[in-house]
Amino acid sequence: MFKLKMKNKLFFLFLTLLVIAFITPTSTEAYRQPVSNNFMPSFCPLKADGTKDLNCLYIPKSQCNYFVSKQGNDNNPGTESNPFATIQKGVDVLTAGKKLCIKGYSDGTKYSGSVILTNMNGNNNAWITIGGYESDKRVVIQGSNYSGGTVSITDSSYIRVIGMEVTKVNNGFTAQQSNNIDFINLKAYDNWNWGIGCLLYTSRCV
Repeated sequence: MFKLKMKNKLFFLFLTLLVIAFITPTSTEAYRQPVSNNFMPSFCPLKADGTKDLNCLYIPKSQCNYFVSKQGNDNNPGTESNPFATIQKGVDVLTAGKKLCIKGYSDGTKYSGSVILTNMNGNNNAWITIGGYESDKRVVIQGSNYSGGTVSITDSSYIRVIGMEVTKVNNGFTAQQSNNIDFINLKAYDNWNWGIGCLLYTSRCV
């Protein structure tokens, strides 16, 4: 009888711990930095020894095709002087070889809303790129109650995401059923599930 009671107590303790683990969001920070010179964007300059400069972690402003700013409007053409307001609007107009530059902030200003890239394809000579372009400011997307704010890539190829952060979302930066995906200089923290993940049927995701 004593052994049975102990087994029951242990079983309920296990269930309690399991529930706590399930409902508690992850607080671990996940980072993704360049892993080798081979995977650095082509626009990164060469150092004196002929290798790529690993400090090149943002999109050069001179190469930006479209711009996003919190002070913009989605009815704008997406130029630097008349930027879009949401990252998704900027993503929706991208084609192979184009770069979307997102304004960062140093005063705590954050973006909201998920960013979905589906059936978007660049090629080896014309990557689709989204990210920050100011090295002293961060592009941060914040969700609400661990929903929204996810940067998700599906059924796409030759995509680069660079110089961004996501927080308080379900999943951070994810790619699935895609190939040739570069996650560069990213940070994901205080999220429910994935931080930065290359998921189902995704090849060459770095």
